[in-house]
Amino acid sequence: MSYDLGRNLERLPATARRDGSVPDLVLATYPAFLASDGPTGPWRLHATDHAARRRLLTHLERPPRALAQGTLPTRLDSHLDRDAHRAALADVLDGIARGDLYQANVARRLSAPMDPALAPALHRALRARSPAALGALWAFGPDQWLVSASPECLLTWDPATRAAHSYPIKGTRPRGPTPAEDARLADALRADPKERAEHVMIVDLVRNDLGRVAVPGGVSVPQLLGVQPLPTVHHLVSDVAARVRPDADLADVLTALFPGGSITGAPKIAAMARIERVEGLRRGLYTGSLGVVDGTGRATFNILIRSCVVADGQLSYHTGGGIVADSTPEAEWAETEAKAAALVAALSAGPPPPPAP
Repeated sequence: MSYDLGRNLERLPATARRDGSVPDLVLATYPAFLASDGPTGPWRLHATDHAARRRLLTHLERPPRALAQGTLPTRLDSHLDRDAHRAALADVLDGIARGDLYQANVARRLSAPMDPALAPALHRALRARSPAALGALWAFGPDQWLVSASPECLLTWDPATRAAHSYPIKGTRPRGPTPAEDARLADALRADPKERAEHVMIVDLVRNDLGRVAVPGGVSVPQLLGVQPLPTVHHLVSDVAARVRPDADLADVLTALFPGGSITGAPKIAAMARIERVEGLRRGLYTGSLGVVDGTGRATFNILIRSCVVADGQLSYHTGGGIVADSTPEAEWAETEAKAAALVAALSAGPPPPPAP
């Protein structure tokens, strides 16, 4: 689901320019696939179609293909330079001062020409340097790839227990060069009034979103303001849970949550309108969601942050952050740089060699 799928569900001004050919929604079924509980296996083969099973096994038995000719791009151009980013933040801060909204997530798009055949190599490079539990490599069309290192979970859903969980991320600090400095930065993140306020606003928004489909009194916050260390940054993350009404299904829960509050702002519709106004470009898959629904109906959907789209011969990657009343342009620009660090490192160092046959 692209972000534009969510924005098109609401009555919003259409001022941001749409470029590229990325679809708003893709649904796919897979009659044969491998699955594992962890990145190292053991792997299990699932197949409902004999021909698909045979095609998959034939593909897996081939030696790994050498990298396509060419190199990964090393220069990324931002559609907002520092002055334009500062002006976008000033617009949002003016709206906050006027009482139009409390918070909005503002992002800038980094891009470079790229051969789509190199998308798997980029994925290997990102996995080597920034492994992410909700990351993915997915071909969603001819020469169209999603390369994601997302750490954020929009939704887990269990239809048997009617339990829905969302894990909003909001609040960031870079990792430290030493264990002592790293611990200091994590403690500073947890204690920072601005970061805590930014995070709690979104937790309240997600509580409200899930409340639209929950039984009365069925929304809780099992964890609030936890610190999640990632390879290049620390994040604040919470667990917002709901017991879903008997008359609501997965589509209802997704409609209530999407797009995620952590990447829009509060109130959500006002924040989305401001995003449309200041970013200037449609987001496409960025801050949308990639999800998997298994045969039992259980589902997991991520939020597509730290994610690249390779389509139309271009690599695009958005990086942003939540803007609240006491945000400063310098700190927010630095946060976008920190969130892009893993991609920059992967592009600069190149991919590791393919796995052995």
